[in-house]
Amino acid sequence: MVLVWILYALVLLAGYFIFDALWKFQYWKKRGISGPRPLPLVYFVPHIAKGIGEFDIRNIKKYGPLYGYYDGGVQVLVTSDPDMLRSVMVKDFSHFVNRRHADFNGPFFERAVSELRDQRWKDVRSALVPAFTSGRMRQMDELMNECCATLERNLATMSDQKTEFDLKEFFQGVTMDVIASTFFGTRIDSQNDPDNVFVKKAKSAFEGGFFSLATLIYFLFPRVWPIAKKLGLQAIPKTTVDFFVDNTFEIIRMRRATNLNRRDFLQLMLKSVEAAENGKVRLQSNGSSTGFSRSDSPSEMMNGDLNDVVPHELTNGHVQIKAHGHLTPQLTIEDITAQAVIFFLAGFETTSTALSFLTYALTMQQDIQDKLREEIQTVMEGHEVPTYELVSQMTYLDQCVNEALRLYPPVTRNERVCNEEWEYNGMTIERGTVIGIPIFALHRDPRFWNNPDKFDPDRFSKENKHKINQYTFQTFGQGPRNCIGMRFAYYEMKLVMAHILPRFRFVPCSKTDDPLPLKDVGFLSPRNGVWVSAESLS
Repeated sequence: MVLVWILYALVLLAGYFIFDALWKFQYWKKRGISGPRPLPLVYFVPHIAKGIGEFDIRNIKKYGPLYGYYDGGVQVLVTSDPDMLRSVMVKDFSHFVNRRHADFNGPFFERAVSELRDQRWKDVRSALVPAFTSGRMRQMDELMNECCATLERNLATMSDQKTEFDLKEFFQGVTMDVIASTFFGTRIDSQNDPDNVFVKKAKSAFEGGFFSLATLIYFLFPRVWPIAKKLGLQAIPKTTVDFFVDNTFEIIRMRRATNLNRRDFLQLMLKSVEAAENGKVRLQSNGSSTGFSRSDSPSEMMNGDLNDVVPHELTNGHVQIKAHGHLTPQLTIEDITAQAVIFFLAGFETTSTALSFLTYALTMQQDIQDKLREEIQTVMEGHEVPTYELVSQMTYLDQCVNEALRLYPPVTRNERVCNEEWEYNGMTIERGTVIGIPIFALHRDPRFWNNPDKFDPDRFSKENKHKINQYTFQTFGQGPRNCIGMRFAYYEMKLVMAHILPRFRFVPCSKTDDPLPLKDVGFLSPRNGVWVSAESLS
């Protein structure tokens, strides 16, 4: 008898989940929007496992520029319409301030600016903006050039030995050293120590990517996730998080105990707290609470600056930002630590990947590599090392970097969450709807780019860049919630290229793939590495 009741219960449960899935499938259909059918219980489209970017490309081809589906129990509307993206990201930004709350990374990252919501996000973003002005970039020249000098020496050794090497592994060393030096004032020399614990821990943060156990449960079984979260499950291993948090806290403790003052991003953030403790705080902004103006674009950000002052007041010994006539919550050492750790991890993975893709593209098109090398040599004539000012004059380098970021965006999908009912062209978007921004699909869409699979830096030339709709180029996002580290990422990529291209030629080797197989787990990466050889030009 008990077995019969159990069977009845299972049938009822299965019926409920099937009905629930069918109801959710009808959600977009009733609104006249097509999309892929979800699976019962998990509400997740199995095809997405092949890669989010390709998933978006297939669905846009099949259903058009708008398609809807259910993901993790949440209705998602993916749009590749530039006008709608402009409304979501800029024009009606107040309806879409937040990203989806990704609490599968653990409680510590809920303090990170990438995860913060509403007013608290605006407050912390305002406090961080001054650390990423062009003036601050100039202060990092010496630290970054030291890291690039090590890169040159190691490349010379590999060139002499005719070594075939993986660009992704190679650039991970320099990006790790640059971030450790410019953000933390710490020398770890991971370029000469591939087994460095910082490198190992940073790599472990991205091993699972979108398909870690935590993210799979979060999206596949949303009803089970609260239980998994209480059990301590998270996408980035807790040991990895604890390692970076403990090291950051120790650096902060030592600086405050010894009054050590360095020119790095951590020191700039600490000064915010110290200034508040002394009763005086000045933070730079461009007049908005997020450090963004509608004219900002990736190419303009390299040369722009933010100089206006946001008023502040001191309350209870913590930084309090007075914006739009009201006081914001406090900015704490824990907040600063969270930003430092997220910048460290995100900058390490995305920049090393972007550099490897850029160098691969130059390897496969030697004429473009030669043209870029000639420009760098011309600008560098009479100068020993590149600087922010010199790199800013390298316009073809800017084109090559932008084109590599278009063809191989490090992040393949972005999102915004509707926080109140919104009307667009007769369509009603309900509160809680996730708007998917298909970065990879936008960048490979022939509606916006001629021959989109070709690496062609001339798309971003002075003569052609005005033809580009900025909402079809989404590597760093658009609007007030764009990537705050965009300027730094551009500069690091350009500085590395300015160091190595005049001295070395990158050429294909026996392990070079053509075309290059890609792995997409939310972060785009080369599936089998990016293997090349380098020839010395000295």
